Amino acid sequence: MTIHSFWRRLAALAVSATAVYAQTSTPSRTWTGGVATCTNGLATPSSPGGTYSDNYGALWNVECGQDLTGAAYTNLGTNNQGIYSCFQNCDRLVGCTAFAYIGTVTGVSSGSGHCYHRTQAGSYYLNNTVYAAANLISNGTPQLPCPYYNGTTFTNSDGSVWQVFCGFDVSGTTISGGSPADMPGCMTACNALILEYVDIYILEFYNINSASPLIFAFPGNGETATNIEGETGLDDSIVNPYAVVAYVNGYALGFASNPAYSPQGQYSFVDDIGFIQALITNITSSYCIDTGRIFATGHSNGGGFCGVLACHPTLSNTFAAFAPNSGAFYTNNTGGSQDPTTVEPVNTPVEALCLPGRNNVPILEFHGTNDGTISYLGTGNRGSPGKVVPSIPHWVQDWVLRQGYDSTNYTTSLTSLNVYMQVTRYQFGGDAGQLGIITHYMLSNWTHNWPNPASTSSSPLNAAPIVMDFFYRWTNTTRPPTYNPLEHGLGVFVDFLGNIQYYDGFLIVIQPSDEQQQLRQYAIINA
Repeated sequence: MTIHSFWRRLAALAVSATAVYAQTSTPSRTWTGGVATCTNGLATPSSPGGTYSDNYGALWNVECGQDLTGAAYTNLGTNNQGIYSCFQNCDRLVGCTAFAYIGTVTGVSSGSGHCYHRTQAGSYYLNNTVYAAANLISNGTPQLPCPYYNGTTFTNSDGSVWQVFCGFDVSGTTISGGSPADMPGCMTACNALILEYVDIYILEFYNINSASPLIFAFPGNGETATNIEGETGLDDSIVNPYAVVAYVNGYALGFASNPAYSPQGQYSFVDDIGFIQALITNITSSYCIDTGRIFATGHSNGGGFCGVLACHPTLSNTFAAFAPNSGAFYTNNTGGSQDPTTVEPVNTPVEALCLPGRNNVPILEFHGTNDGTISYLGTGNRGSPGKVVPSIPHWVQDWVLRQGYDSTNYTTSLTSLNVYMQVTRYQFGGDAGQLGIITHYMLSNWTHNWPNPASTSSSPLNAAPIVMDFFYRWTNTTRPPTYNPLEHGLGVFVDFLGNIQYYDGFLIVIQPSDEQQQLRQYAIINA
């Protein structure tokens, strides 16, 4: 299977041969009603018909009580949409320029009957069994790839650009893309298999014979890998001299913790879990990675995705520790149905039950009390479809209790970099000799931002060094140790993975450009 064969196959299956629209002469009678309805009866000449514009922008001549000469090349039902379905069907069909409708009309877009489509209008003649016939005057502003865009490019509503070949199929492997209603839907579904890019940061002292830690950083909803790179500062060699960092873009600039990626959401077809699993396999096979030190951090939606990964039976073991900031911890509870302070807080929109594969999952969370996006006190109804977002203290306490630790904590007031803000650290797990395995930083008066004085001067602290200390403290000791050189230097940034297609366990990476490949080789050779 290749990325190209799938794309061409999916595109071709949804399109057909181009139509040739002939200007059919229209009767001199004019019907000026707002709706193509034959109000005076099927065969009454006083209700002749007229022009009608359908919802795809095509302009039609409608003749009430008339039929058309010539044989119909297809006969389709209307799905209880009456004659209005005939207009839409003809817009979608190859070569369709006319039709006759036999059936009823009970409303603006309702009725029962059949559409008899034709490639040529022929001549009109009276037929009292036909509700109306119509011929195409002009296609207006086309909204469908075929037949209007045959041989050219079509820009989908999600911004993707496709080359369209109507009536053609190609050889190659076909994989399921769901059952969209139309061709633009197929394009959207196909794009679900493509994650825009992953930026890889390689430290200068990376050595192909010495294992390096790996950090995944996930941006907030609507943000990119570039955003989370600038926010976290994890490519600062003083803060992070050792770890490889993967800054990840999600499909539609979001991740599976968002309700839009739930079974009821518009992006339910996106498999972020499978993508991350495949991405880990790809990176660990391409670089010398310490698999005992694979970590995850993220902001907002990306922080919520850390919660999804922590709940996963397998990935909770793969990742040694998690560090979300301003985490959007959507639950799978319907919005408005429960209190954010009492709702079951850690079950996610894509996981009916949070089932981590171990009971010692280290979690570090930062959150501002003035967060106007993901409220510190939780939200009863947020997102689409609406879900309950728990209060942050409730979310933290639940992770503490479900792992068997006591709810008591070690509370410390820390020095703030901003005199108008307070920093309070809550550490749990001391009763089990694991003090700090669950740690929460409450940032009084802080907003919905990553705390980093370099990017936001009002930050009460610099989160990145705290995150790195937390990660290295909670390394998965059951896996091989990491390599620790005695010195550090400037890191090397590599836009390595480029465009990625993931489907059903397969990760296909478009090769980087020559310049990118040379940069990567330079980083390794000069490590």
